[in-house]
Amino acid sequence: MSEGRGGEEETAPPRAVREGIRNGILAALEREDRRSGGWAARRLAAAGAAGVAAAVALTVLFSGGTADPEHRWHLALCGAAWAGLLVESFAFVLLRIRTPRLPLGQAAALGLVGLALAALIGFFCPEPHYLGWWRSTALGGLTWAAAGPNASALCFGFCSSLLVGFGASLVLALRGGRPERVLLPAVALWLLLFPAVVLQTLAVSVAIFLSWSAGTAAGALLGVTAGRALAS
Repeated sequence: MSEGRGGEEETAPPRAVREGIRNGILAALEREDRRSGGWAARRLAAAGAAGVAAAVALTVLFSGGTADPEHRWHLALCGAAWAGLLVESFAFVLLRIRTPRLPLGQAAALGLVGLALAALIGFFCPEPHYLGWWRSTALGGLTWAAAGPNASALCFGFCSSLLVGFGASLVLALRGGRPERVLLPAVALWLLLFPAVVLQTLAVSVAIFLSWSAGTAAGALLGVTAGRALAS
């Protein structure tokens, strides 16, 4: 009997979180329907359209012109994953969904702003494969020569996500939306940046992919933390 009660206690927090998210979504939908007479449905449709369109554009941008037949499934999977993440993020932002414990709308907004900054940087990057461009820079060439490609990819992921995380935090702060927390917005930013890392590392080793991903996660966390501290 004690083991059964322990299992119930262990599953209670995740169940409460799921229930809070569900109630927050339903409350947002009901609030918008009452206030604007069906405007919530139109916002959901807009979130879906914006998410799919942005996913297609981002896949083309970050794929680096990869058109090898062996990578077509990777492109399709990354595009589908991106579409799902973006639709959810736009829905959280447009519906202004709030939950008692998790500021999901704010985290989604920071992730979208950070992804937009990353896309802007990627668009103006002189090379479609960013790791090659990074190696041609002074810092990238130094880390590549001194510590190897894995450490250089780690450094690049860290620096790039640090920049966009810091910038996204400042943009939200200027609009009066200083992040209430750090971890959740950083995770949202990393999730939205992760398909770009996958697309950019299709033709390199798994070790470089893992290093780049780890650097991106660390940079996103530190960038959001620094931006929040400065906004305070």
